[in-house]
Amino acid sequence: MTKITFNRHEIQTDRMLGIHTSEIEEWDGVMIDYHRGEPTPYRGLHLFLENYLPLEDPFLIDYGSALGRINFSFHHHLQIPGIGLEVDPVRCRRAKENIKTYAKAKGIEPEEVNISFLQEKAEEYEPPAHANIFYFFHPFSDWIFRKTLERIIDSIDKVDRPVDLIFYYPSFQYFQAVDASGYFEELLFVDCNWNNDYRDGFWVFRHQVE
Repeated sequence: MTKITFNRHEIQTDRMLGIHTSEIEEWDGVMIDYHRGEPTPYRGLHLFLENYLPLEDPFLIDYGSALGRINFSFHHHLQIPGIGLEVDPVRCRRAKENIKTYAKAKGIEPEEVNISFLQEKAEEYEPPAHANIFYFFHPFSDWIFRKTLERIIDSIDKVDRPVDLIFYYPSFQYFQAVDASGYFEELLFVDCNWNNDYRDGFWVFRHQVE
């Protein structure tokens, strides 16, 4: 994998959290349907967290969690527990190591950090019934997203509850799949307007209990 260091702000924010996530990791071409490991930029992430009001009893699943930036940021800023799903075993192991250093930075025991990382394929993972926030930074191909969305909808059918889908830098096909499901309505858009790229923003789609 080719490793590319991010800018000083990324590194300083990692240091404040006691973690290491500030890099892009390219695949070697063996898993074309899973995209490279790339953390959501802190500048945009912090803007989103300032504008997002979580659901009651929130529990986050981050798909393609890499080294855990989303889970740690949601935990630090909004006290939201969760799970990170990562298909690459090395990234998953390094994310678990970040739990220890994050706990040390916060002055708590690792057991008190209610975050876990699982080496799982998204399309095969069955979300727990208490999971109600699902985060995607375009982690995989459109067909895998459709399969993953089916798993989330199956979970809703078993235990109906309010559920948020959060997208950063999504593809149009992700939107098509969400719209075709008939389960979600757009709730929030947070524009990262310092870029000219219309995809550089956050979308939240919410399912409400009928």
